Amino acid sequence: MINKIKNNNGITLIALVITIIVMLILAGISVSVVLNENGPIKGAVKATLYEKYSRYMEEFENSAIYADDDIFAIDDDVKKYISSISNDDLQKFMIINGDLYYCGNVDNEKEVAENLGVDISLAGASDTTELKKLLEYSENIKNNNFEEEPDKLLGDKLFDKTKENTENWCIVVDYDDNQNEIARYGNGYYYLKKGTVLTNGTVLDNDYVINYDTNIIKLLGKNSKVWSQKSPLAVGGEIPLNLDATTFENTEAWASVTKHGDVKYISESDDRKQKKSLYFDGDNDYLELKKEGLSFENGFTFEFYGNLDRLCTVDKYEGKGLGLFCRIENLFLTNFTHSMRFGYYVSKSIDEKRGMICKLNDKGERTPATSEYGIFTNTDGSVHTTNGLGYNEGENFYMTFVYRRANEIGKDEDIVEYYVNGQEIGSAAYSSDCFDNGRKYWDNDKCAFFVGCSPWGATGNVFYIKGNVYSVRLYDKALTKEELKNNMNATIQYRNSFLD
Repeated sequence: MINKIKNNNGITLIALVITIIVMLILAGISVSVVLNENGPIKGAVKATLYEKYSRYMEEFENSAIYADDDIFAIDDDVKKYISSISNDDLQKFMIINGDLYYCGNVDNEKEVAENLGVDISLAGASDTTELKKLLEYSENIKNNNFEEEPDKLLGDKLFDKTKENTENWCIVVDYDDNQNEIARYGNGYYYLKKGTVLTNGTVLDNDYVINYDTNIIKLLGKNSKVWSQKSPLAVGGEIPLNLDATTFENTEAWASVTKHGDVKYISESDDRKQKKSLYFDGDNDYLELKKEGLSFENGFTFEFYGNLDRLCTVDKYEGKGLGLFCRIENLFLTNFTHSMRFGYYVSKSIDEKRGMICKLNDKGERTPATSEYGIFTNTDGSVHTTNGLGYNEGENFYMTFVYRRANEIGKDEDIVEYYVNGQEIGSAAYSSDCFDNGRKYWDNDKCAFFVGCSPWGATGNVFYIKGNVYSVRLYDKALTKEELKNNMNATIQYRNSFLD
């Protein structure tokens, strides 16, 4: 009997369990396929939407062909043109200036509407009620001939960036999640930001741009930004030094600086990225700026954005140097060690990869701690790089140098950090005494800012840059790492917003 049972071809308990597991796996796969974006259930939903929205479009086009192009319809009025529209869908569609808009926030519906040619620029509003109130407000303004009192219109008036609008230009650019430009708005539009209160008491929950003359309204996405000549790209408060090359298109900007040599504003260029920049030809070209009442006792952040034709020149001592920026009482006559300097210098006897990129004093009372992690500091008040400059000749680069005070970060020594294009090249300790002793020489009203040059050797041995400068900023505090990243991204996006 036992042998007969052993030879029986019936299913065992283990085989049964395995069969059930396999069936569950296959069932799971089947359900996944069915519910997948391209599965039969989702496909059927989309097919139904296509059929329904196509009918709406056909009815609307047949009704509107004999009507005025200036059709404006919301709520039940939409039924005059689309009689078959359901009450649920009625809240998702509007007719503005003879165009049909989808205003809902369902992804499937939005996709189908867009594919059928329905305008989806108002899709995604958290509350379509406010959108309708805004449309009513716009329609009333339009019918009341708003041109008589344009200053009383809600919102900030926008202006294209043109020579005529030099002082007033202000644009809104909408970006997608990948920071690609979707649309831009200028002349004729007004910017209504979240929190704006309409005359009917409605408080806006979203950002919009509106053209009161044409009654065009666009809902702005979460990544939209307002750019203007007044855009400081600052992180709180006033920036001690903020040189933005795009402002030098206006001749009045030159009045705020003393120009030495033949620094030029480049309005056009064969290379798009170098348009709207300041060009230094490397032959005694630099800018001098003076500002009083400043103090860098709490540290600083230095930012430089540009594109250089060369990385260094050779002096009479066969040392190699590049001068980006400095603060000094007199560029040629004062002891060159008594200055704040940024750039690059390496003597003949030192490995180029260990070149000096910053110097804040001649010597300190204590020996600063050193670090081989990208940069290190010396007793002579200099900061050296062990990994090279981090940027190359002929390419855009964004350099950031941060000085953090010990009392702010809970350390025994100050910390210096060096970044290129948002990536940290290195950091190292720096003697607080050394920094404070250096400040006695260059952190005062006698010292001016010099952009495009720096002394690195004996008195009068000044090195100059050759290439394009987009912006130079110096903050009187150490920005956080998040602020550094946001500032760099905003600066690059700011320039790109008006480069043709």
